[in-house]
Amino acid sequence: STQSTGVLMIRLLSIGKNAPRWVDEAVNDYFTRIKNDKKIEFVWSKKEKNFIELVEKEPPETIVCLDEGGKTFKNSEQFSNWFFKRLELNQRTPNGDRINFVIGSAEGFPKTIWLKKYETISLSPLTLTHQMTRVLLLEQIYRSFEMSKGKPYHRGKE
Repeated sequence: STQSTGVLMIRLLSIGKNAPRWVDEAVNDYFTRIKNDKKIEFVWSKKEKNFIELVEKEPPETIVCLDEGGKTFKNSEQFSNWFFKRLELNQRTPNGDRINFVIGSAEGFPKTIWLKKYETISLSPLTLTHQMTRVLLLEQIYRSFEMSKGKPYHRGKE
């Protein structure tokens, strides 16, 4: 079990190929915006075996898988409410200061991950590439933090 640091750690675990430059630029932009009092990191693996190991070494209560068939949200406020409730629930566990978002490949998740029945959410009923999912997820996390501070957040204006 990982020692609690009191600093929220958000991790994105993903499988797949290198992302196009525009995806890396968008991801880096949101990482910079989110990093104030939170730690955020992105870990990706090209190989399914390594991906499964990355996911399985994390405490199960910290795992949230992204899949088009997962829990849906009508809007960003619903996502934000879910996100902060999820963080609140995690606070009651030994690993309470971390959350791991798991993004599968174009083929979805390896069977061993599906069989674990981790919590699963959906950002859209549309099928999204794992690269698009990274960007959309980070944007919604950033938006949630901005909304929680009472800041208006429209079209990226600060």
